Amino acid sequence: MKSKESQREEIKAFSRDQLSTFFDTARTRAVLHFALFFTLARTGLRLGEARALQWRDVDLERRELRVQRTVADDSNKTLGTPKSGHARTVDLSRQAADLLRRLDITRKAAALRDGSGEPSS
Repeated sequence: MKSKESQREEIKAFSRDQLSTFFDTARTRAVLHFALFFTLARTGLRLGEARALQWRDVDLERRELRVQRTVADDSNKTLGTPKSGHARTVDLSRQAADLLRRLDITRKAAALRDGSGEPSS
């Protein structure tokens, strides 16, 4: 079994070029997940925190996310508190806020088009 220090050494962030290539690919091949990937990269959220976000946690005018919960990686998708044990507010870049604004408009338009009314949080 590897030590925690050894495991940390293996974790490497994308370079700027790698991230750009990843985003270019995700825009065309993973359209439904692109906003998630972009938000993760621009905010530093943990995957479980991002998966637990609800639209009511997003303040596009103030360009902030409120991280209040996380989704466990278990089969039940258990909700819990963030790793720190308490909620926190995370700033959104202008690009991330614009992307989420467009996503919100798109999902609301789809809900109206499908006749399902306002989409849920």
